[in-house]
Amino acid sequence: MEFKTWELVAVMLIRAKYCKDEPVKYISHLDLVRTINRGVRRAKIPIAFSGGFNPQPKISYGSALPVGVKGLGEYADFELEKPISPAEFKVMLNSKLPEGIRILEARQVPAGVSSLMSVINAAVYDALLVFDEPVEPEWLTRKFKYFLFRDSIIVEKVKHKKGKQRIKQFNIKPHVFNLKCLESRACAAKIRMTVGTGERGNVTPDMILEGLKRYEHIPRGWSLEDVCRLGLFVKVKDRLISPLDYLK
Repeated sequence: MEFKTWELVAVMLIRAKYCKDEPVKYISHLDLVRTINRGVRRAKIPIAFSGGFNPQPKISYGSALPVGVKGLGEYADFELEKPISPAEFKVMLNSKLPEGIRILEARQVPAGVSSLMSVINAAVYDALLVFDEPVEPEWLTRKFKYFLFRDSIIVEKVKHKKGKQRIKQFNIKPHVFNLKCLESRACAAKIRMTVGTGERGNVTPDMILEGLKRYEHIPRGWSLEDVCRLGLFVKVKDRLISPLDYLK
């Protein structure tokens, strides 16, 4: 018996900027994808599907958020089989998404543009660095400066595969673009991290903290709280460009 597969060919591509905020920051990326797929279906958005025996909606995402981290500038591409206006798309999908997930902006982009994962290479995070005792802001700024001047910063990444745990060393230095203290008070400081993400290397705030503890000898008891990814970007030299504006 011959089985035939089918595929709805995309005629329009919409790139959307969305947020993943309270109270859904603790759901996994896979659960986020399922939630958005469900919203697309309920909103009756004319999404295109892949071929094969298990067709999937043609939606692609930027770098996944770490669980527990809010994202205020995330991105996804939606391939549609029928054209609708980006404004209509935004209203339709938002009406079927749960609290905490919202489409902030949507634009039609030309067919054939590079995928999000192939162009997004930078992320900006804010976080609260919590101390176990008061520190001087100048001392913390010096620590950050020394950290950025290092030739290499090796951290360990734990990977799980087929029930086995594997520890791999990773030099994050080429992917740490900036680290600064925005404000400081007695036992905490608000910090901003600009780091690499995507196919070439992915640095998380936890890796930054681990590197600071290892190389700058900051106390092991320090922790990060209220971590928020402000946005994903395309870094071209010293410029950070929104994926909505970078359409190569």
